[in-house]
Amino acid sequence: GLGPKARLWRVILFVVTLSFLTTAYFWLVDPKTYQFGFVSSLQNHPQFV
Repeated sequence: GLGPKARLWRVILFVVTLSFLTTAYFWLVDPKTYQFGFVSSLQNHPQFV
């Protein structure tokens, strides 16, 4: 196999990807995203900046 280091990086990549997808989903379903412009919405959601 690839060893324990590869498994660790796969877990880290999975967690980061899952976190990104979750925050992106909540950003897209937030009603403020449609009421304000793109830049204003990014300012309201600092985790994307």
